[in-house]
Amino acid sequence: MIFSFRKFRKRMKFAVQLLVFTILIYYVLRAATSWIVPMERYKVPSGHFLKVFQQEALADQSQTLKERIAMFYWFGE
Repeated sequence: MIFSFRKFRKRMKFAVQLLVFTILIYYVLRAATSWIVPMERYKVPSGHFLKVFQQEALADQSQTLKERIAMFYWFGE
């Protein structure tokens, strides 16, 4: 069996480049996920914002399940 040092060197160069690129992508994606972390979802809104779901408002309404489903599909909410 003939051992080709050039082929071995090319393959090792490729393997090292792949490893470096994989590590680089890993750290870039890790930084991106820490940058895009969502805010606290259940925090009480402040300022001019409104909380959409209010339990008291549901108790006052006399909508049937059919009306609520129809409104859901009509408005897409």
